[in-house]
Amino acid sequence: MVVSPFRFGRLWGMKLKLVAFRLITLIALAACCASLLDHLLPSPAFCGFKAGCDEVVNSAFGSLLGIPLSAWGLMAFGVFYVLTLFPGTLAAKLVGPAAIIAGLGGLALVLIQAFLLKQFCPLCLITDAAALLLAAVELGVSPAKQAPAKPFRPRRWLWAGAAIIAVGGPVLWPLIQPIPPVPEQVKAYWQAGKITVVEVTDFECPYCRKTHPALAEFLEQHDDRLAFVRLVQPMEKHANALHAARAYLCVERQHQAEAMGTALFEADDLSEKDCERLAESQGLDMDDYRQCVADPKTDAQIRQLTGWVEQAHIDGLPVIWIQDQRLMGEQTVASLRAALKRAERRYDAAR
Repeated sequence: MVVSPFRFGRLWGMKLKLVAFRLITLIALAACCASLLDHLLPSPAFCGFKAGCDEVVNSAFGSLLGIPLSAWGLMAFGVFYVLTLFPGTLAAKLVGPAAIIAGLGGLALVLIQAFLLKQFCPLCLITDAAALLLAAVELGVSPAKQAPAKPFRPRRWLWAGAAIIAVGGPVLWPLIQPIPPVPEQVKAYWQAGKITVVEVTDFECPYCRKTHPALAEFLEQHDDRLAFVRLVQPMEKHANALHAARAYLCVERQHQAEAMGTALFEADDLSEKDCERLAESQGLDMDDYRQCVADPKTDAQIRQLTGWVEQAHIDGLPVIWIQDQRLMGEQTVASLRAALKRAERRYDAAR
């Protein structure tokens, strides 16, 4: 005989139901705290650069009344958790409806990510899944099995301690794995009164190439508020990266850096001859260009500009500092905007 999930749920009893509620809520609290910290910290500590968290969190659905949904979630799940510690009282009557409301909210947010944003945030999905599980547990347990009221027992302090660990763990993690400080070489480019964007890139790097259109759009949108510096770090594994770096520096001397940078990022071939052809298409003084490319001082300048990168705990390119916000790997306009917001908050607080 097949027993339906709802009928099977009635056999759990209220005690196991509360345990399930609390364990699920602990997971939600940890995810909400991690997401909120990523929103507040100089650089995200939990969500990777390809995860899509910035796109979701900084969308029109990522906040309510100007407060991040992660902060609302932390408060809501915290209240729900406290309610579960007092079974048999008035609080117990609120737990069930709250679980159903949480489930509906979680479902709505999952659908928004899937069909409107078409982008998923892993930390958000963990929180939404927890909300759905709360509703499932509520629907799967018969209210007739609820236990009578009992006094607050000492073991409930253990559950309170578990909540502190769930929230404190994400808070402590950035202290255990601290974000490297902004290199002094980057700070040297900071300009008073503006947020400075410093990009370290390689024209042959695939992630750098994917990031360039987003960075160009971002810089154009915020041109009046930003100062931009591009530093070229040719990676040894890219055969033509040094040719492209020389070409860029030599064109930069003739004040055509942005057009040349775009041409280098979009070029199919970055051989020495092709770089020269791209430079010529910019209408430059080619005698000056060829002399610059052949000059050993150009390679020395490249080494001087980015020789510090290897000591700056950088695992790959591109790496972009928006003031003190460090972004690594492929970026989108949304991730750049999110970093700008964090940079502005910290910049204004420091003034």
